[in-house]
Amino acid sequence: LSTRETLFFVDSYTNPGSVALRQAWVHGLPATRRDVFLDHEPDETAVKAQVERLRLLARERGSALAIGHPGTAALSVLDEGIPVLREEGFRLVSVRELIEHQRHHPSGDESRPPYDVLTLRTGRSGG
Repeated sequence: LSTRETLFFVDSYTNPGSVALRQAWVHGLPATRRDVFLDHEPDETAVKAQVERLRLLARERGSALAIGHPGTAALSVLDEGIPVLREEGFRLVSVRELIEHQRHHPSGDESRPPYDVLTLRTGRSGG
């Protein structure tokens, strides 16, 4: 497989003026951006609130992506929360699968570049 078939890009979107996602798409690299930063505030209560935000966004849009740091409250909250989310019908998928889903089911979020500039190629799942 070529590099283009195995790589993808996730914009952490820590700066609302980021152009990284658009540039990835313009150059044909499968890409997406995070919707929720789980542990911007690292305490357990704040992380639980972010998981709830993730759940609501995914329900509304059909998918959502969260990022966080290893070794924080996010891991223990996710340990408890993932089984509950699965019971509610949510699936955890690879980033590559999420990108493919978003390509075929755009959210209508005008702050995201249009998916028609994204060229996906088949390749191994995951990333």
